[in-house]
Amino acid sequence: SDEQLEAFRAEFWINRCPTIVLGSVRPGEEEGWLRAVQRRLADGVDVQLVVVPRHKEKLQYFQERLSALGLPWRLRSTVTTDKTEPVVLVDTFGELERIYALADLAFIGATLVPIGGHNPLEASARGVAVAVGPHHQNYRDIVAELLDAGALILVSSDSDIDRLVDRVVVEGDSIRECGKAGKQIWMNHQGATRRILQEIAGVVNGWR
Repeated sequence: SDEQLEAFRAEFWINRCPTIVLGSVRPGEEEGWLRAVQRRLADGVDVQLVVVPRHKEKLQYFQERLSALGLPWRLRSTVTTDKTEPVVLVDTFGELERIYALADLAFIGATLVPIGGHNPLEASARGVAVAVGPHHQNYRDIVAELLDAGALILVSSDSDIDRLVDRVVVEGDSIRECGKAGKQIWMNHQGATRRILQEIAGVVNGWR
């Protein structure tokens, strides 16, 4: 519900400015995003980045990259009432789906490195625009469906990422429309799943 989302936002201490979530991200995928956000912050543009590593043992790697670039950041587990850090590094477990709901754009990790990606519908279910890299073969059909619906953006280079961060900051309405289109695709999939389960139940009942 909206009330639950606002309560989570308050608990997370995240501002109401353009927000990008890097979900299940792997080392090496973050560089273009960090540098794009760094440039916007240097220009005085309000933008937030939430980095959710796939493997928590890689937290130190991401801490070092953020510190090396001089980006102000904090850990998700840090208790604070000060929302000044534009980058949050998530060190907690099991929160990614709720964190997606705070985003304007969700990048699906394991797609800028040759791993194959994760299901982008997890973010689309929250009404969030989705970005993926070129290595999305694990969910090729879903990516194609979201792309056709205008709910997904492909990125393959730092310049693609830089342009997309600009779009998130400047074209909020169009990004929100992407998210709405993605949620409709997710709802369609939910309906198809229900119909299949009903058909299976009908067959099973016919055997009794």
